[in-house]
Amino acid sequence: MAVIENCYGRNFWKYSKKLGIKAKLKTAYRYFKAYRSNKTTLHSIPNRYFNSSDVSADIFGLIPKKSFQDIDIFLVACDDASSGVPGFKSSDYVIGLLRNGISKDKIFIVPTAAALAETPLLENGTLSPLCRNVSQVKPVLRYTEYHVTDFCNLKCKGCGHLSNYVSKLEFAGADTLRLSLKKLREKFSNIQVLRIMGGEPLLCRELHEYINTAHEIFPYCQVKIVTNGLLFRNITQQTAEAIRNAQAEIQVTQYPPTRKIAAEITAFCEENGLKLTISSPLTYFHRSSAEEYPDFREAWGTCGSRFCHFLHDTRFFPCPHVWSHSEAKFKDVLRRSAITESEYAEYAYDLTQDIGDDGWDILMKFESPMELCKKCRGKPELFTWESEAGIN
Repeated sequence: MAVIENCYGRNFWKYSKKLGIKAKLKTAYRYFKAYRSNKTTLHSIPNRYFNSSDVSADIFGLIPKKSFQDIDIFLVACDDASSGVPGFKSSDYVIGLLRNGISKDKIFIVPTAAALAETPLLENGTLSPLCRNVSQVKPVLRYTEYHVTDFCNLKCKGCGHLSNYVSKLEFAGADTLRLSLKKLREKFSNIQVLRIMGGEPLLCRELHEYINTAHEIFPYCQVKIVTNGLLFRNITQQTAEAIRNAQAEIQVTQYPPTRKIAAEITAFCEENGLKLTISSPLTYFHRSSAEEYPDFREAWGTCGSRFCHFLHDTRFFPCPHVWSHSEAKFKDVLRRSAITESEYAEYAYDLTQDIGDDGWDILMKFESPMELCKKCRGKPELFTWESEAGIN
């Protein structure tokens, strides 16, 4: 029985441009070692789990698929020992295997502690009970965005979430968020990062209910509140307490009007013990050109939102663009790039319905190139930031 273990580390092809020559050579050597190790593994039966921390799951893009034909078992280390569930790196690795045609019955999750201790995981052709088949383990969502409201007080021209076209202030409701997160909890063990945003979330005086709900259902989740900061005094004591309790973070995007009160926002957060990050000053926006990508794989590969999974009311989408392109209120804005009902049924999930797909199936669909990507426009064009609400 042949077994192959997973490897993690720097994605050489993605980051090599940023590395010096010594770092490039060192990283390339690690790839070479991992490749040789994998080739050796094909012809031997290891009696322990190797602590492979050399290279990312992208190594599989360099190894011919036929090399996997004789492998019976793939062991993937759980990289989040604190909660006892796979972290998003483990989930990424499993998805990489599934993309390469490896069936779920061959993939097993191994606790990190067992891997580090070199505990025997395969003896006399039998796997240790410590190894759980991937079908028995829920994956991790690395990132999800959620709109408290689609309405925004600033109405940036060219808003990526089209909030400048929303004229009515409506809130999703914390009960709706609770229902949706409970449904996601059935499929996923954790959400690594949940960004509560909009629109402008500080328009909601009951924002604490959303934060408490997220922390209750996904206690290991990193909750971040994304805001333009102009309404920072709307943060009630209840909301401040919820932020502290969840160890959440306020993320302020520093638009030109925000820059004028950045010091006040900082002082307010320091006084109330709130975590705060303020972006660099933003004076330019970008919008997509009318040119479309002819190849949906190229469009997906160059998209900065390809892992920005999106939750809206009780619907779950691969990214916010799939949501906006399927939303009736944006139909006149998007016109020919609007998503059809059949496309919506294929690429989005209604969380109020029974979902046959498990978490791995959902990630495979959401984190792979899809035909819908052609509907997003091509190369971005820069333009000077402007508020359609007249706030400067």
